[in-house]
Amino acid sequence: MYRNLEAEFARQGITKTKVAQELGITLGTLSLKLSGKYKLTLPEAIRIKKILNVDLPIEYLFESNAIKTSPHYKN
Repeated sequence: MYRNLEAEFARQGITKTKVAQELGITLGTLSLKLSGKYKLTLPEAIRIKKILNVDLPIEYLFESNAIKTSPHYKN
């Protein structure tokens, strides 16, 4: 759901398992949050940005591709 975040994980070689451990949640819960099935909180998003240690805006990292691919999205 968060294409830019996924790309940054890959660029840095950071696994979702490591991120889940750092957040103190299970990999399954993290996957549900990143897929949009559970809500991702702002503190969790900020913590993920800190784990990645990037100088990218949080809005960029967590930009949702669901908005652009929604049939209701009008450009």
